[in-house]
Amino acid sequence: MKAFFSSNSENMKNYRKLKHYWRLFLKSSTELNYQTYQYQRLFKKPMTETEVIDYLETLDPTLTATYNVYQTLLFHSQRNDFDAFKHVVESMPEGGSSLMTTSLKTLKKPLPRIENTFKYSFSNSPLEGTINKIKVIKRVAYGYRSFWNFKHRILVSFNLTQKSTPAIAARAA
Repeated sequence: MKAFFSSNSENMKNYRKLKHYWRLFLKSSTELNYQTYQYQRLFKKPMTETEVIDYLETLDPTLTATYNVYQTLLFHSQRNDFDAFKHVVESMPEGGSSLMTTSLKTLKKPLPRIENTFKYSFSNSPLEGTINKIKVIKRVAYGYRSFWNFKHRILVSFNLTQKSTPAIAARAA
């Protein structure tokens, strides 16, 4: 994109297009809209998202190669095909940007751990969410005097106990 930033008006038009439509490059190619025409103000005509991407790819062959590698990796990760993913990472297709080459080298090192994420559906995100919620309760409460009250507040927020029971009412009295 920075290569198009110059005093030349045509280059600046292309720079603005790249700057405005960069989110389309991050979308999966299967999610790009190829049927609905919408007015694109920088092109001054109605176009589909795939037509915008096709035009922007023609601006630079390095961009095209990098985009194709990214889309291939994205496709294989969505299909959970580790062997194809590994082949793309290890082959390092030519013509891509130096940043994509660096990214592929970075992905080479933890390939066994990446393979585990493809094989197993385990995630620690529920645990992380629980820990975060407990920390928020602790921060908002500014410290409970009684650990029992703090523990009970956590249990109530996770619906693990009812808000008022006879035992709690007797203890509070």
